[in-house]
Amino acid sequence: MIWQYIPMKYGLHNAIIYIAKGGGIMSYNKNLYINYIIVVLIFVLVASFIISTVNAETNTYKNYNSEISSTELFQPNANFTSFNDVKGHWAEKYMNELSYMEILNGFVDKTMKPDRVITRSEFITMVVRVMDLKDNGRKYSNYTDIPENHWAYSYINKAKGYGLLDYFNGKYFYPNKIITREEMAIIISKALPQNFQVDKQVSFSDIKSDYANKKSIDKAASAGIINGKPDGSFSPQGSSSRAEAAAMIYRFINLEADEQESVILNFAKGYETNIIKSANEKSSTLTGVIEKSIGKEKNVNNERKKVVLELKKLNLSRLLGQVHVNIIQNSLYKVVAEISYELTVERGVSKKTVYTITKILYMTYRDGSLKVYDSSLNYSVVSQEGSNKKINLTWDYIYKKTPDMTGVQKIDGLDVVSPTWFVLQDESINILDKADISYTNWAHDKGYNVWPLFGNGFDKEMTAKVLGNPSKRTKLVNKIIELSLKYNADGINMDFENMRTEDSDEYTLLIKELSEKAKEKGLYVSVDVTPINKHSNWSTCYNRKDLSKYADYIIIMGYDQHWEGSPVSGSVAQLNWVEDSLKKILEEVPADKLILAVPFYTRLWQETYVNGKTVVTSKALSMEEGEKAIKENNAIKVWDEESGQYYAEYKKDGSLYRIWLEDENSIKRKVQLANKYDIAGVASWRKGFEKPEIWNVIDSVLSAASL
Repeated sequence: MIWQYIPMKYGLHNAIIYIAKGGGIMSYNKNLYINYIIVVLIFVLVASFIISTVNAETNTYKNYNSEISSTELFQPNANFTSFNDVKGHWAEKYMNELSYMEILNGFVDKTMKPDRVITRSEFITMVVRVMDLKDNGRKYSNYTDIPENHWAYSYINKAKGYGLLDYFNGKYFYPNKIITREEMAIIISKALPQNFQVDKQVSFSDIKSDYANKKSIDKAASAGIINGKPDGSFSPQGSSSRAEAAAMIYRFINLEADEQESVILNFAKGYETNIIKSANEKSSTLTGVIEKSIGKEKNVNNERKKVVLELKKLNLSRLLGQVHVNIIQNSLYKVVAEISYELTVERGVSKKTVYTITKILYMTYRDGSLKVYDSSLNYSVVSQEGSNKKINLTWDYIYKKTPDMTGVQKIDGLDVVSPTWFVLQDESINILDKADISYTNWAHDKGYNVWPLFGNGFDKEMTAKVLGNPSKRTKLVNKIIELSLKYNADGINMDFENMRTEDSDEYTLLIKELSEKAKEKGLYVSVDVTPINKHSNWSTCYNRKDLSKYADYIIIMGYDQHWEGSPVSGSVAQLNWVEDSLKKILEEVPADKLILAVPFYTRLWQETYVNGKTVVTSKALSMEEGEKAIKENNAIKVWDEESGQYYAEYKKDGSLYRIWLEDENSIKRKVQLANKYDIAGVASWRKGFEKPEIWNVIDSVLSAASL
């Protein structure tokens, strides 16, 4: 029906008239229509709200998210062959499950042909697969029409050896012959456990007491595997479709058994534990998982291998709670177990989600042991902490002794403090310890994480001797963990600098070994690296790509573009240089693992002409000291767009003084790079060199990224 709208000009002022396709006119009151629509809309909205509220209160509503399921919970979706001709078929459930178990295969055209009659070779193949019969290398089959190159030879030979085919004692097996219901019953009765008792009397109108194979038919029927016809007959010479055969095999699989429950409990718990372990280790080998799966679950595990590649780019860690296993079904060739546990997933330092996981494992037997052929997962969120806000870390330089922090106020937006507490002293692994537990208590009271810095004192040769010796490296790892736990730290900041290029692999190995032990203790590991520079061992000593595989965070020290001994004056961290350095390292380090460190200091450069040469020296200044030097010498600040900083110069006592200021303007532009490239956050060297307003600038920029 087609309707046309015609506004009324006469008569029914509050009406709308529609003309039907056939020309008939219908009209109704406009106000009544509008009121009706409003009432309906209100009802729908209220009903939706009530339903949503009830669901939320009863915890029946779960918001499934495929990305969370895949990356955080490590349960990806997997494509499995879909057979269009069983969709909606009465045997869909049976045929699909047997397909998941690798018992029933489809055809090359991706059909299952459920209504096609089943042959002898097809049926015996299904039975042998279910029973997981072994090939002991001996030849039992002497059928002349089943040569060893026949596709079903292996199955028929195993069945013959097990005694399933004693009834077929002729010269020929006729593998392509349609199998009768009587023959199916005979094979099934042989396949049933020897202690199986006929405890349910059955009778069929066409199976008399003296029927030759009555015992076999009674046994299969009593087990509920083969049912009679609607008219009360058994139809022993009748045929069965592939769908009917699948239903029989399905019922055979689900016969009650008494497999030792401890075996099932240990297997299920171990399988799930190894899944989470593989996710945390980002290991595509899936040890203890892939070799224990078949069918549909094996497809899921192949998808897990692909997910691992994505996990290597993400900063995710999981803490597995106590695993509980409940056996739902313990059948002859099928076991179903429910696994439940809490899983805590941490994304970086600022976001933690606790999930309640309920997982169902469907298992069968292959090669003499349990294998998982399918699984399903449901989850609900117990709690969430933190947000997507980026990390804000600052180093707190400790000269000789940790100061008393009493009265030091909280800095809004600051997440992590890294006191420079520890320095490796010698190859005997003596460590200078300037730590104080009261500092940690103060920091935790203010809501900060504490990641103390472990340095190597820039001693290249001493570091090489430690890194190159496995026992010394292990001793160092243990010492770092020991000190971190002693002072109740939340993480570790590794600041080994000025190492030999040839020691880069050994340093990566140190971080790998340290990270493994740190994760066991719930400690984050961050590693400081310089910007990429192929011409300096201060840079080539780091394999940034490999370091990022093991460390939680890589901190790029985005400063010292012009360092203390630089032969020319220049900015400590010119904006375009910082951005270029960031782009280069992002080719090797995942964005969500990268932290950009910005300078709270600047350098006052002095250029003096001596004996025909310009001698350049410098000294580091805090932000306020830089401003003071400009003011005291009546210098004029000029904005330098290229460096993203104010620049000033002045002459004094025959020398030219130059300075590129770090202030709220320059820091804002550098911190904005963290948002632009969506990295994990920023760090700053060092606390105490900044203006007070700097913290508001950093917090506002980083907070904008989480909106």
